Amino acid sequence: MSSLGSLTWYTLREVEVTREQIRRGLQAAGLDEKFTPKAVLPSDAFRRATSEVETTRLPQGDGTFVNLLVREVHSDKDEILRHLVRETVDGGNRRLKYEQVAEIRLDKASNTCQTYSLLTLSKQESEALDEARKRYDRYRDAYQSRHLREIVLDVLQEMNPVAVRPSGGVYFVPVEHDAQLGKLQSFVRALGNESDLWTMPVVDSADSRAVIRSSLGQEVEDTTQRVINEMGKLLQRKGEVSEADQRRALVELHRLQELTNQYRDILQDKLFEAQANIEVAERQVRSLLAA
Repeated sequence: MSSLGSLTWYTLREVEVTREQIRRGLQAAGLDEKFTPKAVLPSDAFRRATSEVETTRLPQGDGTFVNLLVREVHSDKDEILRHLVRETVDGGNRRLKYEQVAEIRLDKASNTCQTYSLLTLSKQESEALDEARKRYDRYRDAYQSRHLREIVLDVLQEMNPVAVRPSGGVYFVPVEHDAQLGKLQSFVRALGNESDLWTMPVVDSADSRAVIRSSLGQEVEDTTQRVINEMGKLLQRKGEVSEADQRRALVELHRLQELTNQYRDILQDKLFEAQANIEVAERQVRSLLAA
């Protein structure tokens, strides 16, 4: 029997890779380098690194505890300034003292993380400042599993997948995308640490078509409803609809049209209900563009 396409699902284990490693991995798998994520903003890396050194309930040996907190106090085009704060509390977590012990600064001209002591630091406070600098240097080019999931979904999206489970996670991909799906599988497996993407052929049968038809109907209904709701909110803004908003609306509409056109051929039926939903979304988008 012929194949309609494949079911696919994947798992990504915790990994940390650089942007260049991702680019080379896409290239090795035969995927377009356009899926390489944007470079991490130094400000994002700085805020993440400094927030992660916060610590709570450090015992002081006299019944009190110290919380090390990070508070942002200033941000402009030249710098981001954060304070490392020593908060002393009692056993009931009632604040006894609150002291700014150090400054942590991102110099945007040089993209360097600089630290300055304001008081005599404890061992833990010195270690926190050292760790903030180390993490900042690391996070400036660090991508985790969540970034890789976005890449996998971006690649999948171009194959017009349909979720076959209400909770997602398992997708049907039409047969004409088998080669691209194989490339994505190679990319995921090359990440290592037991990351994997599996595929299972779907034979052409009445039952298979019924499952795909039902899943497609739900996909179109969910997507068109989201588009209609978003367009309605934009139209209520009256005159504040940006070009970016309009582009997003057109991209969503184009994806829906492409999706139903492809599956109309696969299922060999007219998909009246799906088409009706898309026509409502089209009217909303036309109204948006005319606003």
